[in-house]
Amino acid sequence: MKKYLFFFTILLLLASCDKTEDNVFTQTPDERLKMTMEEYRETLLNAPNGWFLAIDTKKGGAYRLWMSFEEDERVGMLSDMEATFSKAGQTATMPCISSWRLKMLLAPSLIFDTYSYLHLLADPQGANNGGKNSEGLLSDFEFRIVETDNGGIDLIGNYNQCLARMDRATPEEAQLAVQGGLKQVIERHTAFLTENRFPTVEVEGKKYLMRPNYRETEFAYVDEEGELTELTVGSYLDFQGIVQADAQSNVCFFEPAEINGLHVNGLKWTDGRYWVEIDGRSYELVDNLVPPYPLNLGYNQTFSQLYVKPSAMVGTLTDPFMNEVYTPAYNSLNARTRAIQEMYCKFVMNTAVGKPVMELGITYLNTSTQKSYTAKWQYAYTLNDDGTITFTDREQTGSTNEFYYEMYMKELPDFFCGLEYAHYDTDESWATVEKAKIIPHTFKIDWAANRTQGLSGNIGGLYRVEREELYIAGQLKQ
Repeated sequence: MKKYLFFFTILLLLASCDKTEDNVFTQTPDERLKMTMEEYRETLLNAPNGWFLAIDTKKGGAYRLWMSFEEDERVGMLSDMEATFSKAGQTATMPCISSWRLKMLLAPSLIFDTYSYLHLLADPQGANNGGKNSEGLLSDFEFRIVETDNGGIDLIGNYNQCLARMDRATPEEAQLAVQGGLKQVIERHTAFLTENRFPTVEVEGKKYLMRPNYRETEFAYVDEEGELTELTVGSYLDFQGIVQADAQSNVCFFEPAEINGLHVNGLKWTDGRYWVEIDGRSYELVDNLVPPYPLNLGYNQTFSQLYVKPSAMVGTLTDPFMNEVYTPAYNSLNARTRAIQEMYCKFVMNTAVGKPVMELGITYLNTSTQKSYTAKWQYAYTLNDDGTITFTDREQTGSTNEFYYEMYMKELPDFFCGLEYAHYDTDESWATVEKAKIIPHTFKIDWAANRTQGLSGNIGGLYRVEREELYIAGQLKQ
């Protein structure tokens, strides 16, 4: 009897559950879907100042558009594309009209179905957007709606899964947008990037490069294993840079970026500086002058060469080097109608001895014939346990370019490793030279500050250990 009572009770509970579920939804699934789509439509249309849409393309970082949706399923849009790709035309001031619709695919989707600035980003012809042929920027123009929050809309592209974010524009932002504001925001940001070459944030004693470029933010740091880690995430600039005087635009991420276990949520401009939001706390972003991680310069390293053009590096080449090394060598050689033009320090493999060497090359102009020649020396070296490098000897490469003129620019080859000769006759050859004394010099390899306006690229230096203010600096090359 108890057994039958138990099953009867279960049946009553199931019946009760069924009745309750019938009361949860008073509409059919189709009716509920229709209502949801109508709500999304009303949301898009009820934005009197239009929308900003930011999209994180797979190949070009983030692009931003301003859009105004109309009842007749037409949408006008502007784009910031011309700010970094002039061939796109006047996308920031010339409106593009497209059509739009909401459709239920795998999820409620916002579709732009006639060619527009969004399609231009996704165009597979690289000539149209600066991407590679056959893929363009790997962008999207059909999006499924993920969620709405804080008055905005999060989307994901249906084809390339590009993240996108829509936010309502204010009246002031809309007015500025139609006046070319999307381009002006990026142009205004140029000043910050010019003045802050290596924006860095320090968290618990560890430094991270965090450079907010126009369409993506670049990160670099040394991980726990001592390896350099580099990554970029798509990011976009808001309108604060042109709405507020003396302000830079806030930098927005589509989702938090993870670096070394830290979650970075974006950058905000406050009190004349950027503050980085990391795991709920704010840290100041400062210019570190040089990258905040070790320089890998050497054979088979990240960089193998310092390129030095003294005429283009005023200020970056320091007074001790110029006054004590370069200028005496230049003047002495110039008296022989030979004018130094450029130099390089390059780590290469010497196949004859099966070991890497550092090669010094000095290119000079024969001012009589206007022909250029390059003198070369190769230096044997040892790598020390403390990370320094000692140049232990030097050899000429057999060319008359260095053999005839070394004595007139001796300060430069001697800077790395000095030589005194027992026998050196220019009527003979390098093979007959006899060395009397070798004077090794030890150097620290490190970044050097770029103090020359308009000089691009990373700058590295070789610093004499016994006197670190005496160093040669150059543009780093692979």
